[in-house]
Amino acid sequence: MNFNYADYFERRKEVCGGELVVKGTRVTVRTLLASFAEGATMEQVQADFSTVSTDALRAVIAFASAAAADDLPVPSEQWLQRARGAAMPETTTAAILAETRG
Repeated sequence: MNFNYADYFERRKEVCGGELVVKGTRVTVRTLLASFAEGATMEQVQADFSTVSTDALRAVIAFASAAAADDLPVPSEQWLQRARGAAMPETTTAAILAETRG
């Protein structure tokens, strides 16, 4: 499937200070990604941001996927430990990988 997420976004200085927004709205891509990161479903996000179409939400997810593949380094063990906090201090990346590889 060839999905051009860029068709759904724009940047204009006069809209949200030039942040990346869904075309024709004042809803930032960052805001939508934060909603998904907090566990919201597509339906919940659409209910909260009714000016954003389902295709635009798909574009946000496609954008995040492309950005992660292109720009983000693999998290270090130190970063993972901080992200976990005290919830799973005994679990290491190596142990997680060993479990997932079977």
